[in-house]
Amino acid sequence: MQGNNSFRYMIRILAGIYLLYLSWSLIGGLRSGETSGIVFIIGIAVFIVAGVFFILDALRNILRESRNSQTESPENETTPEGNNEEPVSEEPAADDKTDDTEKKEP
Repeated sequence: MQGNNSFRYMIRILAGIYLLYLSWSLIGGLRSGETSGIVFIIGIAVFIVAGVFFILDALRNILRESRNSQTESPENETTPEGNNEEPVSEEPAADDKTDDTEKKEP
């Protein structure tokens, strides 16, 4: 699922960049006098706010997922690095029983 979320966030970042580009184009048209009116000013403001929101929200979610994956990683690991041995128990296992007569010395 991580890959799908990363793709979704990248699309949101690209959409935010495109909205900022559109607002920059509208500002250029407003400066040159090609367009005028309150509608274009409101459009510019909405595009800037939406573009910045898309970019910052996607970046925030990407950082949150990377932190979560880093904190979950050590919990999933069952043995220390380089040590694949099982823990040694103090009690002998049932199949390791030896005859006590062999150990006794006369």
